[in-house]
Amino acid sequence: MMLAYMDRAAAAAEPEDAGEPAPVAAGCAAATDFGGLVSAIPAAVVRPASADDVASAIRAAARTAGLTVAARGNGHSVAGQAMAEGGLVLDMRALALSRRPQMQLVGCPGGGNNGPCYADVPGGALWEEVLHWGVKNHGLAPASWTDYLRLTVGGTLSNGGVSGQSFRYGPQVSNVAELEVVTGDGDCRVCSPSSHPDLFFAVLGGLGQFGVITRARIPLRRAPRAVRWTRVVYASFADYTADAEWLVTRPPEEAFDYVEGFAFVNSDDPVNGWPSVPIPGGARFDASLLPAGAGPVLYCLEVALYQYPDGAVEDDEDKVGPEHVGGAAGRRGLLPGGAAAVLPGRRAGGGRAGGAERRDPPRVPRQRLRPQGLLPELPGRGGVGAPLRRRQVEALRGAQGPLRPAGDPRAGPENLPQGPGVRRRRVARAPAGGGGPGLAWHGRMGWGEDQPGVSCWW
Repeated sequence: MMLAYMDRAAAAAEPEDAGEPAPVAAGCAAATDFGGLVSAIPAAVVRPASADDVASAIRAAARTAGLTVAARGNGHSVAGQAMAEGGLVLDMRALALSRRPQMQLVGCPGGGNNGPCYADVPGGALWEEVLHWGVKNHGLAPASWTDYLRLTVGGTLSNGGVSGQSFRYGPQVSNVAELEVVTGDGDCRVCSPSSHPDLFFAVLGGLGQFGVITRARIPLRRAPRAVRWTRVVYASFADYTADAEWLVTRPPEEAFDYVEGFAFVNSDDPVNGWPSVPIPGGARFDASLLPAGAGPVLYCLEVALYQYPDGAVEDDEDKVGPEHVGGAAGRRGLLPGGAAAVLPGRRAGGGRAGGAERRDPPRVPRQRLRPQGLLPELPGRGGVGAPLRRRQVEALRGAQGPLRPAGDPRAGPENLPQGPGVRRRRVARAPAGGGGPGLAWHGRMGWGEDQPGVSCWW
């Protein structure tokens, strides 16, 4: 263990002629965080090489009255939560940078075909590092992520770890099999849902108040070879929320793998306006096509569907077709409504590449889609041009239920459609640049090989 001590008096003071003292010690990253609202200079920064080092530091702090301890990952707290003024800051990144073996594959008999796979990773490892290690070495990855991957494993598990996959796979705290934790009395314990469960569930989402996570065992699943994704921009908050609700309440065999939304300013401001919303496929945002009544704030949904390398059920690339989001389209949302749909390649209902949806396009009649094989008959369900009724949304919400921990038959990474009985839905494929009236076409991007042509997404 290495202690990095600082001379507080020298570090906190500016030169005599500079006036007020500096709020942050020069070179002391532990005195700042991502929020930039708070600064607190610790007495020492501890850079542990093992869980034993973390335990030694906590036991030493316990012997000194009033000496506080804070665990710091990559410094992405926003209000000083990882600071300890006059106390000890544990630099958890040091755990991931030590020379000891960092990440280990656990279980995974037959490459995952004969049993579950797990990764044992240090609490100070970045999720970005976990991703690179898993995909490059084993073709595996966790099911649930954060939006920003340069966060530590222990940091997000101490908070929740919510992102666009959470509605389907659960948050990161529901995708953990085992933890190694150093408690407030300096004991190092291994806990899981079956061993010391009180400690296990207290630490997950416990904001570091019940112990410091030094190691986590994360379930892994096959990594997709590519990801299809796009973004859709809305001028109406009601349309935006209605479509978001529709998408996250789909049954698993019809659901996207990622759905997330955000708001941005209706202006050309490079930080908060249109340029801040990357659009796939190199398409540009054409603000002139926004509805005439668009307000100062716009809303965006980002959706993605994973593609897999073999013929397994997850490789059903077109399982989310127009029949599955037809109700949303009929509500003047995703496709032919008053919302501004930003899509790569072709716009919905138009021929210009990229940009926003036309201001008030007509709804697409079902009979114009069905002859092309793009919209099969679905008795009793709302289709394109038919609004989704509130009671249907309520029924879907009730069937899907809330987010549930891993292992629950209704949610979590084990809730994957498998076997020959899984219902598949195919949508016709068209040559690149083609497209029927009112249809949204998309290209593909990701880790794997591309194939000619594009597929109808909805």
